[in-house]
Amino acid sequence: MNYLHLNKTELESILEFLNKYPAEYLTTLRWDSSSGIGTVLTAEVRTRINNDYVAVVKTITDQTSW
Repeated sequence: MNYLHLNKTELESILEFLNKYPAEYLTTLRWDSSSGIGTVLTAEVRTRINNDYVAVVKTITDQTSW
Protein backbone atom coordinates (compact mmCIF):
# COMPACT_ATOMS: atom_id res chain seq x y z
CA MET A 1 0.00 0.00 0.00
CA ASN A 2 1.30 3.48 -0.87
CA TYR A 3 0.70 6.57 1.21
CA LEU A 4 0.71 10.23 0.29
CA HIS A 5 1.26 12.55 3.24
CA LEU A 6 -0.08 16.08 2.80
CA ASN A 7 0.38 18.95 5.20
CA LYS A 8 -2.21 21.62 5.89
CA THR A 9 -0.56 24.12 3.54
CA GLU A 10 -0.69 21.64 0.66
CA LEU A 11 -4.34 20.85 1.33
CA GLU A 12 -5.19 24.55 1.43
CA SER A 13 -3.32 25.10 -1.87
CA ILE A 14 -5.27 22.29 -3.52
CA LEU A 15 -8.58 23.70 -2.28
CA GLU A 16 -7.63 27.22 -3.38
CA PHE A 17 -6.79 25.86 -6.84
CA LEU A 18 -10.10 23.95 -7.08
CA ASN A 19 -12.10 26.98 -5.96
CA LYS A 20 -10.87 28.84 -9.06
CA TYR A 21 -12.99 26.39 -11.10
CA PRO A 22 -16.31 26.24 -9.21
CA ALA A 23 -18.07 24.21 -11.89
CA GLU A 24 -15.58 21.37 -11.36
CA TYR A 25 -15.61 19.10 -8.35
CA LEU A 26 -12.84 16.65 -9.19
CA THR A 27 -9.07 16.92 -9.25
CA THR A 28 -6.34 14.49 -10.14
CA LEU A 29 -3.28 14.49 -7.89
CA ARG A 30 0.03 13.25 -9.24
CA TRP A 31 3.22 12.82 -7.31
CA ASP A 32 6.69 11.91 -8.44
CA SER A 33 9.33 10.83 -5.96
CA SER A 34 11.79 9.46 -8.50
CA SER A 35 14.48 11.95 -7.48
CA GLY A 36 14.95 10.09 -4.20
CA ILE A 37 15.04 13.37 -2.27
CA GLY A 38 11.42 14.49 -2.07
CA THR A 39 8.09 14.44 -3.84
CA VAL A 40 6.77 16.79 -6.52
CA LEU A 41 2.98 17.08 -6.18
CA THR A 42 0.71 18.48 -8.90
CA ALA A 43 -3.07 18.94 -9.08
CA GLU A 44 -5.00 18.84 -12.34
CA VAL A 45 -8.51 20.03 -13.17
CA ARG A 46 -10.20 19.20 -16.46
CA THR A 47 -12.55 21.97 -17.46
CA ARG A 48 -13.99 23.80 -20.44
CA ILE A 49 -12.58 27.18 -21.45
CA ASN A 50 -13.73 29.02 -24.59
CA ASN A 51 -15.55 25.86 -25.77
CA ASP A 52 -12.36 23.79 -25.51
CA TYR A 53 -11.84 21.01 -23.01
CA VAL A 54 -8.52 21.64 -21.28
CA ALA A 55 -6.46 20.32 -18.40
CA VAL A 56 -5.18 22.97 -16.01
CA VAL A 57 -2.22 21.80 -13.93
CA LYS A 58 -0.77 23.47 -10.86
CA THR A 59 2.35 22.46 -8.96
CA ILE A 60 1.47 22.20 -5.28
CA THR A 61 4.85 21.10 -3.89
CA ASP A 62 8.18 21.15 -5.71
CA GLN A 63 11.90 21.01 -4.97
CA THR A 64 11.94 24.43 -3.32
CA SER A 65 10.23 22.97 -0.23
CA TRP A 66 12.97 20.36 0.32
